[in-house]
Amino acid sequence: MRACMSARREARCIAGTTTLNRWVQGPSYQRYHGELFASQARPMKQANSKQILRNTYRTKRQALSPAQQRQAGRALVRILTRHNVFRQHRHIAFYLANDGEIDPAALLLHAHRQGKACYLPVIRPNLSLDFVRYRPGDPLHKNRYGIAEPGRRRGITRVNQLELVLLPLVAFDKQGGRLGMGGGFYDRSFQQQRRIGGPLLIGLAHTLQQVDYLVLEDWDVRLAAIVTEQGIINASDQYHLQGSREERPQGK
Repeated sequence: MRACMSARREARCIAGTTTLNRWVQGPSYQRYHGELFASQARPMKQANSKQILRNTYRTKRQALSPAQQRQAGRALVRILTRHNVFRQHRHIAFYLANDGEIDPAALLLHAHRQGKACYLPVIRPNLSLDFVRYRPGDPLHKNRYGIAEPGRRRGITRVNQLELVLLPLVAFDKQGGRLGMGGGFYDRSFQQQRRIGGPLLIGLAHTLQQVDYLVLEDWDVRLAAIVTEQGIINASDQYHLQGSREERPQGK
């Protein structure tokens, strides 16, 4: 009898194992884990796509000649200084061009001569940004990322005290999507401000940096407009840039 009970238990155990194996190896398991693996792969695939875009458009802007860069910088001055959005704001954040970025140095100099308060970004320990008052000729030093920053940290201004911020970018779309270098400094700095209102965010770029569409994350900040050497691309009706002699973008 014991042998019989033992045999029945063994049979049930084998049957259960067979059922389990059938489930583990069957379509339910494969479907569940296929979805799980796919959900894990999606962020990785998206990150890889962004890195490919960064490499592509960094190469494009780096290929521009010094003469083309100077011409683009002069175009920024011509286009933006004709608009009320630049004329009316006094506290404006700029950046120091690097890696083939369109250069707002001539625009900064013009703003300084107009008596505007100009600021440059400084990376904080928490990887967000402060903005430091800058006057042409002030000393600069390179931070840990090799990016030039004001050497003196006097006149630090928080983002909510700025009126207009001109941002660098790697790629953009006409909806105001911005792809940066991947550090997240600007996104981190303006996350709170976009909920409660804050400075006007305008991206500066070469026309060749435009893409059809960028997939954005929840933390990515959108731009109100993008200014290229060809004109202004308005991305938000709320901040439609108007001026006495508005420059219309050509091409895309």
